[in-house]
Amino acid sequence: MIIQAPSAVIAGKLVGPTWVEISGDLIRSINSGVNSAPDQIIDGVLIPGFVDIHSHGGGGKYFSAQSPGEIHSVIETHRGHGTTSLMASLVSEPIETIKAQILRLKPFFENNQIVGIHLEGPYLAH
Repeated sequence: MIIQAPSAVIAGKLVGPTWVEISGDLIRSINSGVNSAPDQIIDGVLIPGFVDIHSHGGGGKYFSAQSPGEIHSVIETHRGHGTTSLMASLVSEPIETIKAQILRLKPFFENNQIVGIHLEGPYLAH
């Protein structure tokens, strides 16, 4: 898929016409200029995805949820708003509860849906 835009933010600078080649979930190339046959033309500025390093949840759901479906819903809520890298944050709980929450989040990390798990400070004091 080729996406064309009148401008983009690249390396922190606003640049002119830009097109991006995407294959599946991966950006294959970022190119300056105008592509002769884009699949999609946007009337806006292409920007990098957001990186959220401290998120307890989203869309009314939390990473501490027991249901994998609810955890997936949190991830999809963030993706729908432009977040491309997400750190799941857990609040202070008894150690056994934290361990169980980490085990529930582990598959999401292994499948690259979250980039890691952030534990609140009091857990680290034990």
